[in-house]
Amino acid sequence: MTETVVSESDLRRLVLQVLATVSTDDWGSIRAEVMKRVNAEDLGSIGRSGEQRVNQVIVSLLIDQLITVGARDGNYSPRAWPSIMLTEFGKSWAADIARLRDPDGYGALLSEYAPGVEAATVEYALEAFRCLQQNLLFACAVMIGAAAEREVFRLGRAILASETEEATKKLKEALERGRLPTLFQEIRTSIEAAIRRDAMPFSVHQGSTEHLLSFQEMIRVQRNDAVHAGGTTVSKEKVFLAIQTFPVAVGAIDRLRSWFEARGH
Repeated sequence: MTETVVSESDLRRLVLQVLATVSTDDWGSIRAEVMKRVNAEDLGSIGRSGEQRVNQVIVSLLIDQLITVGARDGNYSPRAWPSIMLTEFGKSWAADIARLRDPDGYGALLSEYAPGVEAATVEYALEAFRCLQQNLLFACAVMIGAAAEREVFRLGRAILASETEEATKKLKEALERGRLPTLFQEIRTSIEAAIRRDAMPFSVHQGSTEHLLSFQEMIRVQRNDAVHAGGTTVSKEKVFLAIQTFPVAVGAIDRLRSWFEARGH
């Protein structure tokens, strides 16, 4: 029988969780606690090279700027291993570790929130997730913006197919010419019209305005800040927020699109 070996993604998750919950900043103590939790959670074998594997994960998290070296109390002393602690960005990541722990988990989260999401959209979002892990911020912004844009255009086409030609004249033009401000405005107009007619249940349109604005911001960053020459405003916090909010936002878009598609049949 083949022995199960604990995955790197689980080790990354455990290192962040340990750093977020224990009072020590001692590298060796943190490493020992991670190895202890591997056994406690029955995640598989850590192997004979367990300490080396945890060390490698800690180094990868240092490269990703999720943790940094240095004593919390500012009292530095020579050690075989330096003190380590979470960065501010690492604290945010650790707080959402249950939801955003690795690409596979993130992909499952997308499918959970949006069962009808296209496979290509999931691939774009996963690429964005991997870019964020590697600190490729502009690439992350482009990919998560592209994922958002795909689903917004899908929603627009679903509305177009469900409404009369006269009611969707502007929407059709926006889709054909890629005019995003008009597209978002026409989508909101169609949703508001459906709500006024009491045709769209609250469970479908709940939070739709907020999530559409979230998608509009993701696409704006993709098309402007991350692509245009001289664009330098893409920050780690901004793209991390986009990664965080994307699953819930795409779930809301998915509910809307499914409702309009059913209405058009």
